[in-house]
Amino acid sequence: MMTRLMLRLMLPAAVVCLLAVGVSLAAGATRAHVPVAVFLHVTPGTDLGVTWVDSALHTRYARTFTSARLPDSIDNCRLLFVGMQGVQPQLVGLDLHTQAYQTYLPRYTSFSEALWLPDAERLWVRLTRRRISHYLLLNTQTAARVEIAMPPLDTQPSTYTAWSPDGRYGLVYLQIMGSAAYVGLVDSHTGSAIPLTAAGGMLLGAWSEDSQRLALQDSRASSITLLNPAGEVLAQRTLPDVLDALPPLWLNAHELLLFARPQPGDPAFIGYRWSPAEDRLQPTALRLPGERGEGTGSYAPDGTRLYYNAAGQSIIVNVADGRRLSAVESRSYRAVWSPDSRYLVEYAPDSGTLFLHDTAAERLTRLPGWRTYPVGHWSPDQRYLIVFDRSTGTLGLIQPDSPQPVAQMTLRLPGAYSAALCYAGG
Repeated sequence: MMTRLMLRLMLPAAVVCLLAVGVSLAAGATRAHVPVAVFLHVTPGTDLGVTWVDSALHTRYARTFTSARLPDSIDNCRLLFVGMQGVQPQLVGLDLHTQAYQTYLPRYTSFSEALWLPDAERLWVRLTRRRISHYLLLNTQTAARVEIAMPPLDTQPSTYTAWSPDGRYGLVYLQIMGSAAYVGLVDSHTGSAIPLTAAGGMLLGAWSEDSQRLALQDSRASSITLLNPAGEVLAQRTLPDVLDALPPLWLNAHELLLFARPQPGDPAFIGYRWSPAEDRLQPTALRLPGERGEGTGSYAPDGTRLYYNAAGQSIIVNVADGRRLSAVESRSYRAVWSPDSRYLVEYAPDSGTLFLHDTAAERLTRLPGWRTYPVGHWSPDQRYLIVFDRSTGTLGLIQPDSPQPVAQMTLRLPGAYSAALCYAGG
C-alpha cells in the first residue's frame, strides 16, 4: 500500500527540515539519533498495521497484525503485536532501533494484555486459555518467564498496576464493572502473589523510594493504608471523603500528600500531609474543586507540580505552597507532562484547542484547530511534542517555546488513529 504525504513547513527555506520530526541539522552534523514517527492504523481488511516515517523521508509499512499497541517502553521504539502463525496467535515485538522482529511468545493463546514494566525489559502478560485468564512476567532480553501465582479468572478484567522503583514488587488491581475482582501484591522475582482486602472502589497506590512501603488509597472505604511488601499493615487512616482522581504522593521518606474533604458535602478537597509513624494529619494550602468521581489529575514526574481538572476548569498548582501556576476554563480528559516537569499539554474537546502550559514561565499558549482528541507524546530529549488529529490524519510537531507547530504533516492512511515518536538508531 502506498502512503501519500502532504507537508506544510513553517520554517525558513534555508533550514533543513526532517519530515518526521521537523528537526534542523547543519550540514555534516553528527546525528546520534534518527527520529522516527510511528503510526497505527486500521487496514481495509480491518486488521491493524504500522507505518513509520524516518528522517530520510522513507515510509515503511510493517506487516499486518490482528492487534497492536503503541510502545510503552521508555524510548518509544518498541511495539507489541499479535500476529498469526497458521491458526495460532503469537506475541511479536518490533524494535525500531534494529527494524527487526522478535517473537516473545510463539503460542500466544489469546491476545488479552501485554504491558511494559517500568524497566522497559519485562512484560506483564495475561494469557487466556479457554476463557480463563493466567498471568506471567516475561523478560524480553533473556526470554525468562515468571508464572504469577494469582487465581485464574473466568473473565477479562481491566488491570491497574503500580510497580515499586526497584521493579520487584507490584500492586495488581483487577476490576470488573467497577468492582474488584482481585487485589494483590506480586513479587516479580518469585512469582508469589499476596491477596489484599479492599472495598474495591478506585484503588490507587504509591511506593516509597526504597520500595519497602506501599501507600494504598481506597476511595470506596475512604481510607489510606500503609503496607510492606509482605502485605502487612503498618498504618491506616480513615477519612470522611477521599479524592479518587489522584493517588497519594510521597513528599519525603516519612510523609505523604493525599486529598480529602474535611466533611462530606464540603465544596473543595483539601490536601493533607499524613505522617504514618505518628498518625498525624495536617491540612496544607492546597485546595481542589469538584465532586468525587468527576475529576482527572496527575502529578509532574518530579512531584513538584499538580495538574487537576474538574468543575469545568483546569489548574496547575505548586505542591509546596499551593500557589496556582496556571488556570484555564476547560473540560479536559487527558494531559501529558513533559519528562522534565516544566510543560504540560492538555486538550479541550469543547473548543478543539490544545493548551500548552509553561509552569516555569507561568505562560499559557493556545493552539486551536484540532478537531478530535489528539494523543500527545514527548520526544525523549524533551525538545518536541507530537500530537495527532485522528479526524484529519494530521501530525503536528510542537516545540514548547514556539506558538505554532514546527511542522505539520498529513498522512493519507486509512483508519489512522494514533501516533508516537521514537528516536531510533542511537
